[in-house]
This record gives sequence, C-alpha cells and structure tokens, in this order.
Amino acid sequence: MRKSVLFMLVLLSSACFSRVWAWGAADTQVEPYCVYTPEGHRMDVKNLCCISAIEGYRWIVVYSPHPDDETLGLGATINYYKRMGFKIMVVLLTHGEKSVSREILCDTYGFCFSEKEFGLFRVEEFKAAVMTLGAYYVIYDYGDQNLKEEIVQKIILYYDKRLDVAYHFVPAIEKWYNLDHAVTALALENVHVRGNKAQFGIYAFYYTVNIHGGIIFHTDAEDVIAKRDALYQYRYWNPAKRRYAIGYLTFPELWDLLYSKCEFEIILIIIDENPSLRSSIT
Repeated sequence: MRKSVLFMLVLLSSACFSRVWAWGAADTQVEPYCVYTPEGHRMDVKNLCCISAIEGYRWIVVYSPHPDDETLGLGATINYYKRMGFKIMVVLLTHGEKSVSREILCDTYGFCFSEKEFGLFRVEEFKAAVMTLGAYYVIYDYGDQNLKEEIVQKIILYYDKRLDVAYHFVPAIEKWYNLDHAVTALALENVHVRGNKAQFGIYAFYYTVNIHGGIIFHTDAEDVIAKRDALYQYRYWNPAKRRYAIGYLTFPELWDLLYSKCEFEIILIIIDENPSLRSSIT
C-alpha cells in the first residue's frame, strides 16, 4: 500500500514538474498574485498548473487589454469552447482607467472618480462578466494605453509554458485604432509559442469591415445567450452597489447593436499549426 501511494506521489510530482519547471526571475516579473476560479475564488497559480497537468486540461487563453474587450469580441466563442470541454483563461492586462466614460460619468451623471477608483470599478465589471462566462481569470495592471510589447510577450510565454494551450486569442488591429489592442496583437504575432494563435474582432461588427482572412464564427443560440448575459454585467447601473455601466457608456452604439444582434463574431487565425485541432473546435 505504501509503495502504491509513493508511486502516485511520484506521478503527480512529475506531471506538475513538466509544467512548472522554470519559475525563474523572468517569470516572477509577470507571475500573478493569484488566479481566480470561475466562481471567483482565489487560487495559487502553481496549484492550478499542477492540477491542469494532472487532469490533462486543454486551454483557450484570451488576452484582454481592457475590461469588456473579452466579452465584446469573444463572449460567444468563449462559451462555445467551454461547452466543447476546454478550460478558459482570461488575462486582463490593464484596468482600463483612461476610458472616456470616466468623463461621461462625471460630466453627465455627477459621479466623479480618480483614475485609480474608476479602474477598480471597471475591474469589478470584468470580474462579473468573466464569472458569468464561467472562465478562470487573472488581473494585471500595466497601465491603460501604456502596454509594452515585451511585457505582453512575457505574459503570453508564461501561460504558454505552464498550460496546454490550444489557442492564444488577442484583439485584432481594426479600423477603430486602439494602441493597447495593437501592442497586444503584435506581441502575439512576434513571439514563438506552442499553442496556436488567433485574433478576434471587437469593432468589426459595428463598422461592417472585413478583416482579411477572417473566419466568421456562427454562434449557437446558447452561446448568444451567454454573451448577452455577460454583456449585461457591463450595462448594469446601480450606483448604490458601485456599478456604473462603464463598459456600456464607452461606446453605447456598439453595445446596443451587439446586445440586440449577436449572430457572429469575427476571428482571424494567424497560425494554425494543427488543422485537425481547428476542425474540432471551430
């Protein structure tokens, strides 16, 4: 009996070691304080990596420069992958404190906050939306409109090394240009990872532009409902609970369109090293 237990411990240690073998100084620069579970509970990132390796989880990792990017551009797709048995990790890179909706809240509604306070309110919207989608999530704060390609690449490599990633998703560089979106897109494009790479359109639906090489992902009714439920977390107005519909106020026209009509999302596969994988998950 003791030999069996010892053998199992060795197997568990080996599985963990294969994913957590290089926790060096470069990794600790971007190592999150914790990972949040889909239920909102804190979890040590090393424990998550070990469990993932032991259980054989496959992951979809979404890098969101600001709160709401992940739901606007990929909410239905996230739910689809989750239904297909994948684990989802959403990595928030900034608190989105530079949003124009901070001025709107102050000038129009009389709710005036510092950038730091405002960013924390945006993070609360993000948490509610991602939990609605049933995803794991990590929160960084590298400064809105201040992302650096090198840092984003380190973050991407951090998760690529520790999780069995099927796809890394980043926002596409679209007509409605956003510096942080561009930096995140270029970071993934210019780094070598084991997982496949993909971009998702956020504004393309509103502007009806065609992303060259784009794949139109037709969503199931269940996925549309999941996206709408998550979008609602960014529309929720209840100042008594410190909820100010910040995501919605940033671009009401886009939100109204997406909330009423979510038939598709636009995905661009950059590198598809495993065609059989793509056919099984898209």
